[in-house]
Amino acid sequence: MLPKLTEQALFVTSRDGRMFFIIPLGAYSLIGTTDTNYIGDLDHVHAEKDDVDYLLTESRRILPGMNLSKESILYTYAGIRPLAFSGTSESKISRKHRVIREGKTGRIITIAGGKLTTYRNMAKDTVDAVCKVLGLRAACVTDQRPLPGGLSAPYEDYLKDAVPEFAVAVQCVA
Repeated sequence: MLPKLTEQALFVTSRDGRMFFIIPLGAYSLIGTTDTNYIGDLDHVHAEKDDVDYLLTESRRILPGMNLSKESILYTYAGIRPLAFSGTSESKISRKHRVIREGKTGRIITIAGGKLTTYRNMAKDTVDAVCKVLGLRAACVTDQRPLPGGLSAPYEDYLKDAVPEFAVAVQCVA
C-alpha cells in the first residue's frame, strides 16, 4: 500500500509475463498481487522481501518518475489463496475455481481457487449454488457492476482518450 499513484485501476504485465494490479483505494494505491509458494507457519504469513522488491521494481517501470521507493510503502500484507487443484509449481497450478456444497444438508457453500480476474464467474457460480440450496431464483448481477477503481467508460473510449493522456502525464513527470 502506497500513497495514491493513479486515478484508474491498472492491469500490468511485467517483464517476465506475470500480471499484477495497481488499484486506487481512497488516498492510497494497492499494488499486487504476486503468486509464490508459501510453506511457512500460517499464523505468520507476511509479504516476502522478494515479492515486495518485484512489485516495486515493476511499478517503477510502469510509472517512471514517481520516485517509488521502499520508503514510499505504507504497509504490506499477504494472504494464502487456497487453490482448488495442485501442480508441480505455482505457475502450473490451475486457477479454476470450485463451488462445493458441504455439510450434512449441503447448505454450507465453499468456494476455493479462482482469481480476481475471474471474480464475476466465481460470483455467478456461487450465487447459483446458494439459490439452488435455498430454492430461489435470482440473477447474479456482477456483470452489471464495475470493478471498484476500474473503468467507468467503455473500454474503447478509455483506449482512445485516457491512455494517451496518462502516457503524456507520465512523460511530463519523468
